Amino acid sequence: MTTPAAVISLGKVLASTSEVHAFDVGDDAAALVDGLLDPFYALDADFCVTLFNRAAEEHFGLKRAEVLGRCIWDLFPGQVGGEFDRRFRQVLETGVADVFETASIARADSVVLFRVSRYRSGLAISFRNITPVRRTEEALRQSQARLEIATTAAEIGVWDWNLVTNEMVYSERAKAVYGFSPGLPVTFEQVRDATHPDDYPETSAQARRATDPEQRDRRPYEYRIIRPSDGQVRWLLAHGEAVFSKVGEFERAVRYVGTIQDITERKQAEEAVRASERRLVLAVEAGRMAVWEYDVATDSVQGSPELNRLLGFPPEATPTASEMRARYYPGEQERLQEIGTAALQRGDRFFEAEYRYVWPDGDVRWLMLRAEIILSVAQAPERVIGVVLDVTERKRAESRQDLLINELNHRVKNTLATVQALARQSFRDGTEGGPSQAFEVRLLALSRANDLLTRRNWTGASLREIVDQALAPYAETGTDRVVVAGPDIILPPNMSVSLALALGELCTNAAKYGALSTPTGRVSITWSVDEQGTQLKLTWTERGGPPVRPPERRGFGSRLIERLLAQDLNGEVRLAFDPEGVTCTVEAVVQGQ
Repeated sequence: MTTPAAVISLGKVLASTSEVHAFDVGDDAAALVDGLLDPFYALDADFCVTLFNRAAEEHFGLKRAEVLGRCIWDLFPGQVGGEFDRRFRQVLETGVADVFETASIARADSVVLFRVSRYRSGLAISFRNITPVRRTEEALRQSQARLEIATTAAEIGVWDWNLVTNEMVYSERAKAVYGFSPGLPVTFEQVRDATHPDDYPETSAQARRATDPEQRDRRPYEYRIIRPSDGQVRWLLAHGEAVFSKVGEFERAVRYVGTIQDITERKQAEEAVRASERRLVLAVEAGRMAVWEYDVATDSVQGSPELNRLLGFPPEATPTASEMRARYYPGEQERLQEIGTAALQRGDRFFEAEYRYVWPDGDVRWLMLRAEIILSVAQAPERVIGVVLDVTERKRAESRQDLLINELNHRVKNTLATVQALARQSFRDGTEGGPSQAFEVRLLALSRANDLLTRRNWTGASLREIVDQALAPYAETGTDRVVVAGPDIILPPNMSVSLALALGELCTNAAKYGALSTPTGRVSITWSVDEQGTQLKLTWTERGGPPVRPPERRGFGSRLIERLLAQDLNGEVRLAFDPEGVTCTVEAVVQGQ
């Protein structure tokens, strides 16, 4: 393509051979003008067209014969007094060449670059359509703007290392990542000194691999820096690619360009996960637990090494799911399936169970399973992940404990029966409601409390069960003679026994003299616990029985209720003999008993 300098030089030659109104050129010069790729035309001092090449014809859509000798302002009257008029006259008057961009007067939405020079007989004018160039530049600016937005949003810095001059260009984001001063240039020495000394050898090796024409390594790499601004150690992720230039038969890297991103938070999170996994492994190993995963589609099980030990397989074995299922104790596999199905039906993906498993030597082991069911997109079981541990010794200990407690309970009952027989022989009163019968009632209450405690391995007894058991002999079906209301709570053993004896005394007294001695009498037992669950208040109320008169002296039953119960409950017991019925109020601390 002919250069602007060549066009201007040609204009000078043409101008030197022209008269005022026309360039007188030979055939060769005319052919040269027509051969120019850029539109070219010449004007005399009166702005009449003296030359008009083929490219100008194509651009304006005018034939040469139509324009030669005509004033340019007659051809384009709309430009009189405009930018072209002003610039053309200025060049003609001053002799200083002018280069400017402007909108094309012949083609809409086009931008042209004009070059105007003065010659003895007028002006030489060439221009070029630079619309594609400007569109490319605008697209590049927009692309750079989008890249800047993207890198800023992703907190990515951009760097460019000129390997020939050893100059470095860092974006402002890249400078911020490194802790360099904004607005100042970055040197190779700064980058080198900021790189962690333990990581610098590898980053240097990576740069050599990337700039080696034989390797051209573009793999991302991670390294640490020590920021000079605050001394923080930060992890960076870098992507780089070298730009190569060929000199003769050889290539060499001339630039190394890439991005950096601060990944310190990600690395810290990864380390936290690894630390958590290490702790989990230690916990699983310390607890002698096995971790396993079952794939429903492939019917395969993957487990930790401990799984083989728990199931009785050799350490080097890789048992299949079928081989594992074959050793379930009869009926246990079906029971586990029912437990898992029930969990899904109630919307729970987690379940746990204890089951029996048979080792190769015939030993029956107890295993505890905790698992999570992973569902597919179709909400069908896809995987099951869980842990299992051997609880055989615990189950055997529980069995021995149950045996011991049952034996103890049996012996306690035998002892109570012996005491009851001795009481009958000792009292020999034979009267209804005499001392012998009262003693037997108290022994019976003690025996019933013992039964309740035995059910829970003497860890406590249900308050509602204690109340129901005491009232059972007096409650009549279909009537409202006995009203019971209150939340169910577990009482410690000493409180359970004392309360059972006290309720037995109250029931016996009500049946003999109080509300339960007449068809119209009623008994109400209500209790409540405060919001903290520590204070219990229980009230026994009798109504509708014979008029009550305070006793002349306190009997054993009253003393048992007011003194023994208050002492064992670590609380307060108030027994009132109101004319309309006996009232007993118990206030006690239940937590920590």
